[in-house]
Amino acid sequence: MGSGDENLQPTIGTLFTLEILLAVVFSIAGILLRVPLLNLLNTPAEAWDGAMDYLVICCTGMLFIYGYNAVCSILRGMGESKLPMVFIAIASLVNLVLDLLFVAVFHMGSAGAALATVIGQGVAFVIAVVYLYRHRANFGFDFKLRSFVIRKRYLIPIAKVGIPYVVNSMAIMCSIMFVNARVNTYGVIASAVDSIGGKLLSIMNIVVGAISVSGATMMGQCFGARKFDRMKQVYRACFAMCMVTCAVLSAVYLLWPHAVFRLFSTEDAVQAMAPEYLRISVVWLLSMCTMTAPYAVVDGVGAAIYGLIVS
Repeated sequence: MGSGDENLQPTIGTLFTLEILLAVVFSIAGILLRVPLLNLLNTPAEAWDGAMDYLVICCTGMLFIYGYNAVCSILRGMGESKLPMVFIAIASLVNLVLDLLFVAVFHMGSAGAALATVIGQGVAFVIAVVYLYRHRANFGFDFKLRSFVIRKRYLIPIAKVGIPYVVNSMAIMCSIMFVNARVNTYGVIASAVDSIGGKLLSIMNIVVGAISVSGATMMGQCFGARKFDRMKQVYRACFAMCMVTCAVLSAVYLLWPHAVFRLFSTEDAVQAMAPEYLRISVVWLLSMCTMTAPYAVVDGVGAAIYGLIVS
């Protein structure tokens, strides 16, 4: 929709208000259900306090996650695919620096890691909101309190597109929680290795996520204009960027596994598991790279149900 479209402001207002309400609901639910959730994950007794701190802090920062996604979805909908990549890159850098500072220097443990994550997301959210506010005339949203209202007419189309993605994400998260619960039964060392590995693999998640979202935006524009040759070019570009990232990370993980893990833990038992964990992780990196471009096509053409079936 153009900036003069009368439907733009109520659509953005509905999206923003919905995201805020969801953030509040899930934040409260996560905090209230923190004990059953940790029990469900078979959290080791030795890691219970740290896991509790991590969960509560992350739930408290839920607004940043939802708010950032809302702002970036608006930017992408208006054809701006580069800025969301910039914002998430800034968030990742802030997260990494603060992670090393809070955990390695200040020895804040899980609470420090959670704070680093929340602050990184908060920085991305604030930058994105400031940008959107400063360019509000171009995006057709005035940011006045009366504009933050959920309108049924605009909520239904958002729900039709969003619900399949919600179910998609929930299916993936449930599978991850199942795996984590099984890992935690092997004790605190295995849990620590899995946690560190998750942070290392999140680097690839961030990269492929940014490429997938940007690729999907470009795919959608090309598909709408029936420029199928350009869709092929976008597909190849997405695939190439993912493979380069995969090659670099794989080399680092395979050649220097102990050095990489040492950024988070120097414990001998954790270090002993590092090479095997990262060797297997390379297979995962490759799978992520090969699926990113196809998923960009699926999202770009609006085939949400197909993406849900695959997930």
